Amino acid sequence: MKKNLSRLLSFVLVLLMVMTALPVSAGDAVKGGSELSKFGKWLVKPTPIGNFTHPAQNFTAELEDGTVVTVNAPAGALPAKTRMTAQAINNMEAVQAAVDQTDGVTGTVLTAVDITFTKGNTEVQPRKDVKVTISSDALAGMDDLSVVHLDVDADELEGSEDAEPVENAQTNSEGVLFSARHFSVYAVIGDGQTGDKARAKVIFKNVGAAAIEDSEIASMYIKQDDTPEELEYIVYDPGAGTIEAGNMFVGWSLTREFTTDSPRMTIQDVRNWLDQQVIEEGDEFVFYAMIFTVYTISFIGEEGEQTGIKVSLGSDSVIIPTTSENATYKIELDYNPDGVNQHFEGWLASEDTIGNIVSVTVNGQPIDKTGHIPVNAVLTIKGDIKLSVDAPEGYWVIYKENAKGATYIAPDFYPNGTTTTAPDKTPKRYGYDFGGWYTNQECTGSAYPFNTT
Repeated sequence: MKKNLSRLLSFVLVLLMVMTALPVSAGDAVKGGSELSKFGKWLVKPTPIGNFTHPAQNFTAELEDGTVVTVNAPAGALPAKTRMTAQAINNMEAVQAAVDQTDGVTGTVLTAVDITFTKGNTEVQPRKDVKVTISSDALAGMDDLSVVHLDVDADELEGSEDAEPVENAQTNSEGVLFSARHFSVYAVIGDGQTGDKARAKVIFKNVGAAAIEDSEIASMYIKQDDTPEELEYIVYDPGAGTIEAGNMFVGWSLTREFTTDSPRMTIQDVRNWLDQQVIEEGDEFVFYAMIFTVYTISFIGEEGEQTGIKVSLGSDSVIIPTTSENATYKIELDYNPDGVNQHFEGWLASEDTIGNIVSVTVNGQPIDKTGHIPVNAVLTIKGDIKLSVDAPEGYWVIYKENAKGATYIAPDFYPNGTTTTAPDKTPKRYGYDFGGWYTNQECTGSAYPFNTT
């Protein structure tokens, strides 16, 4: 009996050892008591820490043209504190070119946006699909929209990329909804609309001296049924971009070849003009920034008696479109010296700006730009210029006819130290011959010795 009992105890001990060596299932753990239950759950189902490091997050970005990008990321998709940025694509021509050259993809690109997620300074991509909505007033109410993905950054778009269709994209009342897990450029495509839903693209451009320098400042889409109130925020003021020193923006033009006399449109004038148009799908309206180059002509007088500093006589300016290089300017400012023994000989261009004078003409005839430039001379200039008074002291040689009926000879001014010369014209009097110039009325003694100082 004792022997049998000993064998039974040994069997039980062995069985217990085997049982403790086996893993405990979730079901067995519940049956085994509270302590064993906790131990069993820990072994079979570890705590999912990913939900804390990658929580569910929602993102929204609104672009300047009113397009709204919304992303709903489920838990496990993106790291906590991820940031989303959405950038409108200005180079829509490249996006359209990519769509056109991709097999099986057709339609007109309505909008395109570059979506980026960052954690700190590092770009990240979702670990699983996230839901994306792209909506705008321009897309609202449109039918059969589709979405394509271009795996390229916005600043690297060339138009040769393949446009991959997003098969799960759906049209909703405000735009499109789709799921994705890789982000760069997404474009919304439509087949076009008619009637009140017909859309036109409004483009604002900056222009340079050559067509290749034209650049798009901004663009947006409008519909035929947009009200003036809606155009107020759809057609926002894009500004004229970066304006170089010496230039100024004065308004918008419907023609690239604008001049200083061309009509100048404010942004409100642009909206009013657009409101009057009958739109057909695919129309484009281009407005050019009227940026003018300003050349300044500065006039500098004589030195002040007390200060010894040359006095400014004021300045004038001439403006030309940035599509031109040279401007014309007519000098109309005269000068009257204070000294009775002074004479205004003309204007002299400063050494540091004379290079900006292309030519000088008087009555259509060219004259030397390095010499005296008279009033009423016409200058062709390509930059700012400075003109200084030349009014030296000297003396006048006055020619008196000394008889009635003789022709008038204008006096000559000679700066001190210069040589006198006989007048170009010889006076005439009917019935007489001219006998020369003398310093006394009786014309006695020797004639005046010209060619002396």
